[in-house]
Amino acid sequence: MNLILLHRDELDGHRICFDDRRAQHLHRVLRVEPGASVRVGVIGGCAGIARVVAISEASTPLKVELKLDEDFAIDELAPRPSIDLIVALPRPKALRRLLRAVSSFGVGRVHLVNAWRVDKSYWQSEKLAPDNLRQMLIEGCEQGRQTWLPVIETHRLLMPFLGGLGGEERRVICDPSAEVHLEDAIEDSTRIVAALGPEGGWIDSEISAFSAADFRPARLLDAVLSSEVAAAALLGQLSLIRRLGGRRALS
Repeated sequence: MNLILLHRDELDGHRICFDDRRAQHLHRVLRVEPGASVRVGVIGGCAGIARVVAISEASTPLKVELKLDEDFAIDELAPRPSIDLIVALPRPKALRRLLRAVSSFGVGRVHLVNAWRVDKSYWQSEKLAPDNLRQMLIEGCEQGRQTWLPVIETHRLLMPFLGGLGGEERRVICDPSAEVHLEDAIEDSTRIVAALGPEGGWIDSEISAFSAADFRPARLLDAVLSSEVAAAALLGQLSLIRRLGGRRALS
């Protein structure tokens, strides 16, 4: 946990007191004492430093009280990340790993969609319950020091979803057989929507539907990757492409 995430409605001015897993982490893992400084962030807002005011070790459950720095902008909103993902629903065991990975990088929205090679039983998993999805995202944000909690949407019908997409973003669909590499399929300054297929890949009719919705096929690597590994590879490559694009603009 590299960032203690705070819910806006928990704040009492610049103070907050909690007795959940965050308190246990501060006490047992970070071993903080009163007076110590910790990195915190408000979900959907800014990040900064808070000071440990008190640790009530005698209480059950253990309670921790923090005081935010006076210059902490409580009402400030975090900018929405410029990358959205479309992901064919993976196996339930892989879903948590995938969502933790993408939220640690920072994405604006994740569309979980159906596909021919998505097993119907995946849609019955309890991991798709809103509270479970939210917890997966929070864990990823805590790891990556992100305060933007991605919005999750589920779509059981792929074709109507693609037909309803709007916006002016650059759209790419990851396909290991594509002739064009990712860096040649995007512009580093644009908002991006990228689609990742199921294990086994998209079928031809699905790729055609994406193409009709202005998605350009792009190859990450020659290797065929699992969903969660592909998501991390995609976001890592996009980050590098944008960083190198900015350096080229300055040279």
